[in-house]
Amino acid sequence: MVDPRIEKLARLLVEYSAEVKVGDKVRLSGELIALPLLRETYRYAVLAGANVVLQIEDEYAADILARHGNDEQLSFITPNARWMADDSDVSITIRATQNTRRRSSLDPKRGIISDKASRALAKTRA
Repeated sequence: MVDPRIEKLARLLVEYSAEVKVGDKVRLSGELIALPLLRETYRYAVLAGANVVLQIEDEYAADILARHGNDEQLSFITPNARWMADDSDVSITIRATQNTRRRSSLDPKRGIISDKASRALAKTRA
């Protein structure tokens, strides 16, 4: 049985915040820790008649890339991310973390590299 608070939040996200409609291409992404909310949000988007692409992210894998990836790897934009930015009608991102300080020891310059690469996608979504 689903926690009623999660169910209500998912419904709010789909029906009110994102106003998902029949035929919308919905990009739904979020961290693994948010899986219960992602599942319910997915369910409500499907019930609304949308075509949903679900992207599960792992904060630990992202941390490995941020700490050990070279500049080219940090700048890489996946074809999936590009499609989601260019072709989705609705984007719902659910951010969650188990460790809010996990990147506090990371050199900020490394984050700037991946942020620059993502800027073009952010402009597409705006």
